[in-house]
Amino acid sequence: NQDRVVAAYKDNGNSGYGYAITGTVNASNNSLSFATSVKYYGTGINAAWFNKITFVSGEDKIVIAFREATSNSNDCMAVLGEVQANGSITFQSTVQVHNGNADNIGITNDGSRVLIAYGVSAASGRARAASISGTTLTMGSTEVTFSTNNTVGCALTYDTTKGRALLVHKEMNNSYSYVSGGLISGTGSSTTVTFSTLTELVSVTADQFSISYNPNVRRFFVGYRDNNNNLQVREGKLYIFNNNMVIRLDYYQPTPNDNNVQIQAVGDDYTSNFGAGKICTLY
Repeated sequence: NQDRVVAAYKDNGNSGYGYAITGTVNASNNSLSFATSVKYYGTGINAAWFNKITFVSGEDKIVIAFREATSNSNDCMAVLGEVQANGSITFQSTVQVHNGNADNIGITNDGSRVLIAYGVSAASGRARAASISGTTLTMGSTEVTFSTNNTVGCALTYDTTKGRALLVHKEMNNSYSYVSGGLISGTGSSTTVTFSTLTELVSVTADQFSISYNPNVRRFFVGYRDNNNNLQVREGKLYIFNNNMVIRLDYYQPTPNDNNVQIQAVGDDYTSNFGAGKICTLY
């Protein structure tokens, strides 16, 4: 748990199959050494797209959500893996999250349950929760719709203080972006999620979303690229009033607005050609 990183990726040099690889951090010289990569999905012409990974803290387990790209389907799938002491990863069988075209996938977990969000057929944003028991990943039977518009850019994190998931996404009908809270409940096939009312993140065209939560300051931070290719960060906080989840951005402001902190101006090759990267918080 303390000295490992795991990456999941689509190997274009090997038919687009899905692979994961474990890296071990050497604190004495800050070096990183990688084990042998392990295939978690791919046979024949099947490939893995939109790979997103979440680490289950304290369990030496990971869950990868991805789109199964085959000759006749683009289903959203998930797979549970156990990271072994030697750096190898043992994967279980894949489970279906959504039957049909799904993309723009995001994933997070609360330690015993996983939440996966995704766009469906350029028509809506949906999510499904699953529970983890040992080496078994059991999908909840209920698929929840959090947006009835074309949804892209789903990114998730978990608010450990409030015990709620945090979701950021963009809706293509108006190009606005939103943040919402999600309460994961139940176990087994009864695992589900309830979302709060959407809160507008930014009204300009944005993409490349990344979200992270810092328990020390009890706030989340969203990184994104705006319509001028500037990299921006906004902070916010989730409140619970009478069991209702409320998102307040730029927590010192009485109402949401487009205030943010610019971290990289247009013109840098990384912003215009490579996107916004990933945001993380150190504590």
